[in-house]
Amino acid sequence: MYWRLQVVAAQFKEYEGPTYEEGHVIEKYMARYAMHGVNFNDVPLKEEGAKEYTQICNQCHQLPDPKLHKGEAWRNTVYRMVGHMKSMGRIVASNDQKEKIIGYLQSQAKK
Repeated sequence: MYWRLQVVAAQFKEYEGPTYEEGHVIEKYMARYAMHGVNFNDVPLKEEGAKEYTQICNQCHQLPDPKLHKGEAWRNTVYRMVGHMKSMGRIVASNDQKEKIIGYLQSQAKK
């Protein structure tokens, strides 16, 4: 986590990253309260959209558990994340990839 904050600080010159001590406090907090994701190896890659989900979503953060949201909530989440991808200079999902990711997440979502 601290390393990722340092990468962000290097990308955005006006952003001063946290000190080592602050980074340690952030890491402890995140370890206790952060969203828990799924293990990459547990994703059924043969399912429609699963490959795109692992490739696109994993470039910025741990894969979110599809049961984190109900079905339609994933659409807004994916579109919001695309905005973050753009601002961080990541590979941005194509429209086809977005729809496949949304479809996969909705198929696995909390009922």
